[in-house]
Amino acid sequence: MAERSILGVYHYISVLRHISFYNYGRNRNYVVMAFQDVDTRIRSEIERAQSDIRMAAIIQSRYGVMNTLHLSSGICERVYLHGSRKTKSDERRLCRLY
Repeated sequence: MAERSILGVYHYISVLRHISFYNYGRNRNYVVMAFQDVDTRIRSEIERAQSDIRMAAIIQSRYGVMNTLHLSSGICERVYLHGSRKTKSDERRLCRLY
C-alpha cells in the first residue's frame, strides 16, 4: 500500500509483485509488478473507521451502561462504560429481559 500523486492528486495504490527465479533457457529471472488504484475503497474504509470512533465517543459520553446480546448464541452481557465492574446477577437479569 502506498500513496502516490497522480496528476497532482494523491491516490492510494496497491502494489503487487511476483519474482520468478525459473530458468527459461537463458538463465533469466524476471519480476512482474501490478499497480491497482484502491483510493475509493481505502478512503471509504478510513471514513467508516472515523465514523465508528466518533460514534463510540458519543455512546460513552452519554451512556453509562451498554447491554449486548449476541443474536446467534443468545449470550447476554452488560458492559459498564465508565468502569470495569460486571456481575453475574446483572447478566442473569439481562438475559431474562430478552
